[in-house]
Amino acid sequence: MKLPLGVIGSPLEMVLQYAKPLTQVPLVGPLLTTPVNVTAVAKVAVRAATDPVFPPGIVDVNGILRYSGNKKK
Repeated sequence: MKLPLGVIGSPLEMVLQYAKPLTQVPLVGPLLTTPVNVTAVAKVAVRAATDPVFPPGIVDVNGILRYSGNKKK
């Protein structure tokens, strides 16, 4: 049985949006990070590879959402 990831990811994203303060808890916090759409990750990867003014370094989840144009609360 094939199940699209959006069926699980979208509700999980909504639930984890309200658990944002819990992401600061050591060891458990990173497990509660909101999932990111693969299209947003791809947009940022292409932009990082082609845009000379894109800042170098690691881009976290919030940076991926910011640079891809997907503003989340």
